[in-house]
Amino acid sequence: MLQSIESGGINIIFSLMIISIAFFIYLGIFPFQAPYISYAFKTETTSLYFLWLFYFPAGIAALLKFTPIILILNKNLKAGSYILYILSAVLLVSSIGSGIAGLKTKSLRKVFCYIFTLILLGYFINMLMLITGFIKEDNLSWHNIFNFSMISFCFLPLTFISNFIENAKAKDSIENIKSLIFKNKFIGIAFLILILSLIGIPGFLGCLEKKYYLDFILDVFNHRFSSGVNNIDMMQGWLVSVVIIIYTIAFTAVNIRLAVVLFMKGNKENVETDGKIIFSKIFCVLIGIFILLTLFLGIMGLLEILNPDANLLGFRVTNPAIFIKNLK
Repeated sequence: MLQSIESGGINIIFSLMIISIAFFIYLGIFPFQAPYISYAFKTETTSLYFLWLFYFPAGIAALLKFTPIILILNKNLKAGSYILYILSAVLLVSSIGSGIAGLKTKSLRKVFCYIFTLILLGYFINMLMLITGFIKEDNLSWHNIFNFSMISFCFLPLTFISNFIENAKAKDSIENIKSLIFKNKFIGIAFLILILSLIGIPGFLGCLEKKYYLDFILDVFNHRFSSGVNNIDMMQGWLVSVVIIIYTIAFTAVNIRLAVVLFMKGNKENVETDGKIIFSKIFCVLIGIFILLTLFLGIMGLLEILNPDANLLGFRVTNPAIFIKNLK
């Protein structure tokens, strides 16, 4: 019997190693680069949309398939601890690596690739919070849906804008969005709103997820893990808190860099040349729809956070169980 248990433990470790290597290759965890980063850097501007369409959904689907495996293994205390340490190590290395790479590169395409990588790593943060018992299985679905909404409502519109500008300028450079806030107020402000939403400023869509991160850290500071949730000890609670803090800093830093570039003014010659870029009305309407959705959900979420009794939509956006029930 003992030999069977040990054999099962070895199989669990071996399976986790294979899964980790697969995601390591896909996500491009530092110091390696994922294939899509290389493709995104080399492909033609007109082909980028197909890259986003075919490559990224595959990664999201893989992450969602990864969730049931975590749920099964988490029923075993020892396996749950292995997963927690492995995911924590992956998140620490990849967050720091992607953050540094996103701050150093001059390619706007690569900046967005690293931002996307960090957004996907949010799925792993959700799994860590599940393993520690901070969120339950039904809540995990809401967090995963939220990550997908961040990609759909915030990240994709940003890539649409950057691809449009790159196609007009015929070059891939972070300089493409330099002083955009002054050259085209509508697109510039829209770009800024989407960046602030990714960062998680209160009143924007991203603040809903950041609230859970803050609550988790506060729980650890308040010693609520001292007796252990799911028998998770205090050291593991602090480890996950450090991971969340480093991840948030890396993610915020890369996005702040983009926001700063928006306000950087170039010389007069560049301003006159860049000012000739004309965004079509249909394109502006499309971006406007994304902005309205982002602001609407962000404001509704903030009102619910400030007033726990608020129920303005007939259901609470910040209530995972009710939210998912209404989706069904």
